[in-house]
Amino acid sequence: MEEKVLKEFKQNRQLLSEMLGTSDMPTKEKFSKMAIAKPAKEYHKMP
Repeated sequence: MEEKVLKEFKQNRQLLSEMLGTSDMPTKEKFSKMAIAKPAKEYHKMP
């Protein structure tokens, strides 16, 4: 059961990093404030 949850968690992290455009960054930088702020700003600029 725990292995299934951990596998799903890893899949969710990977999906989120792809959505943020940070999948090519090192793990420590993928979810940094700067990495998340950049796509958020771009999203708000969209019409």
